[in-house]
Amino acid sequence: MTVEQIQSLLQDISTEIDCVDDQESDSDLSIEDVEVSDHESNSEQDFSDNESDLEASLGDSTFYIGKDKITKWQQKEYTTSKIRKHNIINVVPGPKECARNIVSEIDAFLKIIDLDMIDEIVTCTNMYISNMRQRVQYSRLRD
Repeated sequence: MTVEQIQSLLQDISTEIDCVDDQESDSDLSIEDVEVSDHESNSEQDFSDNESDLEASLGDSTFYIGKDKITKWQQKEYTTSKIRKHNIINVVPGPKECARNIVSEIDAFLKIIDLDMIDEIVTCTNMYISNMRQRVQYSRLRD
C-alpha cells in the first residue's frame, strides 16, 4: 500500500469515529422527542420473515425423548415424495456377470482357487510328508 492509500484509510476511520460520537450525543434525547413509525421498513420485514422461518423450522423438528434420555422420536412422520425418473438406479438382483454361469460347488471353488494354487499346495504337502517320513520310522508302510 502506498502512503496516500494509508492516509485516506485513516481519514475514513476518523470520520466514522466522528459520526459515532455524534450519534452518542443524540442518545441524550428524551422519550418525548422520539417519533414512532407505524410502517415496517424492508429490513424489519426481512427480520420478521427470518424469525417466522426459524420458528417454523423449529416447530417442525419437535420430537419425543425416550426413557433412556438419549433416543429422539419425531412427532411427525417424514413426508414421502415420488422419486424422479432420473434418480432411479436399476440394480439387477443376483450374482454378478462372472458368477452367473456357475452351476456346481466345484465351479465356485475354482473361481476362488486357481489350478496353479492347487498344484503348489500339493507340492508343498508332499514335501512336508517326505520330511516327516525321514524323521519318524514307522513299523509298516503307509498307503
